[in-house]
Amino acid sequence: MKKGYLSVLLVTLLFISCSKDIFKRYEKRIIGDWEVEDINSYGFGSMPMNFGEGAYHFGEDRSFIFTDINGVAYTGKWQIKKYWTNNNCDGCSSDNIRTLMVSAVDNRSGELKADYFNEIKFTGTDRFNGTMVNGTRTRVFKFRRR
Repeated sequence: MKKGYLSVLLVTLLFISCSKDIFKRYEKRIIGDWEVEDINSYGFGSMPMNFGEGAYHFGEDRSFIFTDINGVAYTGKWQIKKYWTNNNCDGCSSDNIRTLMVSAVDNRSGELKADYFNEIKFTGTDRFNGTMVNGTRTRVFKFRRR
């Protein structure tokens, strides 16, 4: 009988100590400051990459700020959409996918940048992956909270 209580106590403590982020919507989890930890490319062909290394800020009001490694700041908007697919997305990990669209402009030069992540997936409280797919080319961004 003591083993049963001990098991219940351990499971309860484990659940209480774990992050509750898995219950939050992606729109809430992404809010904050992020940086790209790694970018992996797979497949053949070319794929444009407008945003890369630098600082990413996702605001609660859907504002977006990207600061590149040279200190140039781009301001704009971000949007997450949730889709249910029937396995028609090559490179996606499940039938329930969330996409991320970011667009921003350098107010000094007027240069506009936009990128579309075919799928984003949180891998922890402070990490998520963004996958871009273009034909036979796939690029995976690994983001880490700053």
